[in-house]
Amino acid sequence: MKRKLNKILAAFLIVILALGTLTGCSGNSVGNADNPKKDYSNIVENPNISIPGYENLEFKAETQKQNVNFYNPIW
Repeated sequence: MKRKLNKILAAFLIVILALGTLTGCSGNSVGNADNPKKDYSNIVENPNISIPGYENLEFKAETQKQNVNFYNPIW
């Protein structure tokens, strides 16, 4: 019984691997033609920060690193 189960599992594994290889689901990292990569080379710098729900933000003076914690009351 155990031997028969091993043969069935091996055959199932071979079929799954063959189907995955034939359909192109082998896990390669080639880009998808339906979903092209976005081009970020022409980004224009905007001096204004717009965050929905906030009219203004206050930053610490003389500091480049800012700690900002946003609270979302929906979650």
